[in-house]
Amino acid sequence: GGGATNTASATYSTVGGGFTNTASGSLSTVGGGETNTASGLRSTVGGGQFNMASAVFSTVGGGYQDTAAGDFSTIPGGRGLTLAATARGSFGFLGANAGANNMTISTPDVAVFGNTDLWLANNDGAASELRFFEDYSGAGAFPNGIANYTAFKAQAQGGDITYTLPSGLPAPAGTNQLGAAMMLTDNSGNLSWKQARTTSAALTFALTATGATDDQTITVTGATVGDIVSLGVPNGAVPAGFALYSAWVSAADTVTVRFYNNTGVNQTPTGTFSVMVVKP
Repeated sequence: GGGATNTASATYSTVGGGFTNTASGSLSTVGGGETNTASGLRSTVGGGQFNMASAVFSTVGGGYQDTAAGDFSTIPGGRGLTLAATARGSFGFLGANAGANNMTISTPDVAVFGNTDLWLANNDGAASELRFFEDYSGAGAFPNGIANYTAFKAQAQGGDITYTLPSGLPAPAGTNQLGAAMMLTDNSGNLSWKQARTTSAALTFALTATGATDDQTITVTGATVGDIVSLGVPNGAVPAGFALYSAWVSAADTVTVRFYNNTGVNQTPTGTFSVMVVKP
């Protein structure tokens, strides 16, 4: 189409202009720019410099030193990103690169945003959502009222909030380790794990005279004397009159549930009890 020192050497290939560009794949196109190469079948480089689309249906929109070498891979722009031959069907953009931190992606079917923040912005008065769709198989319209999703979105805020994830998973169950946790945040948005585990067990208390108590135990791996215990009592185990249940860690890995009977009648309560153990 124009420019200088350009080459369109394959069947139905096109160079629109620019300098030292090459379209060497059948039905390939280089729009312009400098020293760009579209060598894959039906590949496209829009412009920029030193960009290459070398795989089937691969695309580089522009930028500098970007390479789309995986079939059906796409790089819209940026600098120094390579989608390798194994990165079939992948999408990527690399920002904040002065040339010393080029990046290569070799994983198929991923979308990568390197060295850049992802904004879900709005100016229509409705907060955008980050949606994760459930497993779904089928062609055609999507989601079409079939696939459900989980979404996160912000509400009106008095200031910016950044949540920083923990550096690892909760410790596995073992000595003084519950193997499960709930996530807490401090006043600065730093997230951390608070060890906690909920366990249920069917308990049958012995015949308990009025004014007496009976103890039953539930095994909770990792529980330690002094841990915090919350107790869930089934409705059917609550007799008429005055009776109490309490729970505590009585030994390593052992939660004791105590029944106190003050109903005036002997009792043999039974049911599935739940305990939540939390590390202080």
